[in-house]
Amino acid sequence: MAKINYNALVFDTDPFKRVLAAQHGCGLDTLIDDPHWQVRAAVAAQGHGLSQLINDENEWVRAEVAGRGYELETLIHDESREVRATVAGQSYGLDILVHDKEATVRHVVAKLGFGLGILINDEDATIRMRVAEHNYGLDTLILDEEWIVRAAVAKQGYGLDILSRDEHEMVRLLAKEMIRKKNT
Repeated sequence: MAKINYNALVFDTDPFKRVLAAQHGCGLDTLIDDPHWQVRAAVAAQGHGLSQLINDENEWVRAEVAGRGYELETLIHDESREVRATVAGQSYGLDILVHDKEATVRHVVAKLGFGLGILINDEDATIRMRVAEHNYGLDTLILDEEWIVRAAVAKQGYGLDILSRDEHEMVRLLAKEMIRKKNT
């Protein structure tokens, strides 16, 4: 089997071959200025040129920079929700990001189990569902108007007698399944 010359891929016309070169650490000084964002993101993933790529025009490149933990104190204020969500995923600035305007960011914060006392009242049902998954506020969330939140409460094994008579079929089924599991 022929060995791949990754250095030769640095100058290939196919951007995905250049991504492959970057993923193998080849030609990073050249590829950092590539016109395709996927190539620049692959450079950032190698931890190369982060001081330049933090200012990249593409949000996915900046998110890759955030994923490397670089300059999170700057990226926490990025205009892109994807970048801020990646910052949250690094467990940085959660006390700020718990109040982010974008549900995508708050969802990451909730998934990490931070700020549950604030997020229990979030307007987004999937965030309240994440709160329930952390076994927090189940006595409140059992009464939530959204069935997916009540289903998450049932999955925690809480209030199964009530939830087994819920108005929504999925909640009832989950509650009854949890009751069966507890009794076996």
